[in-house]
Amino acid sequence: MDLLIIHRTAFLGGLLLMLVALLLSANRTGNYRGLLRFWERNMDMNATEFKLHRTGLLGMLLGVVLSLVDQVL
Repeated sequence: MDLLIIHRTAFLGGLLLMLVALLLSANRTGNYRGLLRFWERNMDMNATEFKLHRTGLLGMLLGVVLSLVDQVL
């Protein structure tokens, strides 16, 4: 049960960090269209936003891995 809470927290925390980084970037640049078309390379992120985005991605990945481990064990 504890692993379930940890993996959900890691995934949702990572998702929140990614959204915060995207919103910070959109507010700074005024490029709100980039939020809807995030797969194109038109989001200009500064170093802090980039680090928040990558940390969020890592948190989400950790949540998925922990979910898989929970399913196996």
